[in-house]
Amino acid sequence: MTVINQIENATAPIVASSDAGYQTGLFTAVTTPPSSPAAATTRISARRAFQHALHGYAMLIDIRPQWVREQAGVLDPELATLTVDVCDLGWLSQSLGGLPPILICQNGNASVRLAAALQRTGVSEVSDVIGGFGAWQAAGLPVRTIRSGSTN
Repeated sequence: MTVINQIENATAPIVASSDAGYQTGLFTAVTTPPSSPAAATTRISARRAFQHALHGYAMLIDIRPQWVREQAGVLDPELATLTVDVCDLGWLSQSLGGLPPILICQNGNASVRLAAALQRTGVSEVSDVIGGFGAWQAAGLPVRTIRSGSTN
């Protein structure tokens, strides 16, 4: 399998090809270049994030505001997930239980910047989901709806 990652720009699309030609771009990862604002962070696909959370290899951290979660839905609560307010991330490194964090926001822009900030504070192996929750939904991954006032 040959994978060509376009990483000149942190938001550049991933172009993948393989002999099988079947869903190769779904489980990809991109490490952003050192000149990027998100230097040294790993950006992963929604499907790869799902697999890591499903098998307990990482903790998915939803950083979207409550009102966005109420409108768009939430990650499946059966996965290893945390829902946090980005203003309360000081305790994050102690709350992960040794699992590497995977950040997810609505479209992938806020999470890549926050991943870089967390790495600068000493949290290692931080990743974020390329395309955010929108990519999660587009991939058909499990989502739950919540009612206003719920704390899921």
